[in-house]
Amino acid sequence: MRSDLLQRIASLKEIENVIVLTHNFDGIFVESLILPVLRRSGNPSMTIFADANCAIEAYELQRELLSGLGFRYRLVPVDIPHPFRFHPKAVLLSSRERATLFVGSGNLGFGGWRENGEIWAEYNIDEIDQTDAPAFAYFRTYLYQILDWVPISETVRHDIDEAFGGERKHWVAFLREAGLLFGRVAQGPSLIDQLQREITVGKVKRLWICSPYFDEQGEAITKLGQRFSAQETIVLLPKKNSNLSSKAASRIPSSCCLLYTSDAADELDGVDLGGRRII
Repeated sequence: MRSDLLQRIASLKEIENVIVLTHNFDGIFVESLILPVLRRSGNPSMTIFADANCAIEAYELQRELLSGLGFRYRLVPVDIPHPFRFHPKAVLLSSRERATLFVGSGNLGFGGWRENGEIWAEYNIDEIDQTDAPAFAYFRTYLYQILDWVPISETVRHDIDEAFGGERKHWVAFLREAGLLFGRVAQGPSLIDQLQREITVGKVKRLWICSPYFDEQGEAITKLGQRFSAQETIVLLPKKNSNLSSKAASRIPSSCCLLYTSDAADELDGVDLGGRRII
């Protein structure tokens, strides 16, 4: 069932700190839609990490319209060296008694948070349930790694310290071993290598790939299936606005099934998502 990330955030209360990771940044969306929701949810501070090129471009286009920038929220440009780009999408909402973390595919804008077909996994932690604690521990480590690529990092470090505010945030005491998530900030093993190291159960029965965009020859689909020794690979893609050409599709092995998203709901019915809430 399709849901709305902004509506889900609006249901959370007593939020003190918000940290957003995004590639693109839309300040008009932030000020017209996100800030009003956050005011009703505790009026928290908000720090947004965005790709430096995208942040600069958005600021140049929108600066005359952004009254809250530097006052109600901080925009932090992350300058990853060429040829890499800062590309994670995540939202941490931290209160004294609990925290919620969304990790997904949507950029910070109307499409990414409301209208596109995006996927977000939700993690929660409080004093009663610490099942998702490894995800929060990993995310904290990842945030501190980002500081190597931002200006005035000590000022931004304070925002991270506040979100994981030690004795003030009761749930932080349960953050010990990091896990559940994978990330990379311009250095270290690739995400594919990290995933492959984690999978130790032999052959993968079914590999799901969900994307509208593909390389010109469709090689990534084939290589992912081979890398994980997948018995079957299922690719979810839109009927419109996908760049997967018929030539590239013809080169995909017979063990791979292309499934258009309008048909995907029935196929996903009953699939084990590991207890995660997908919105």
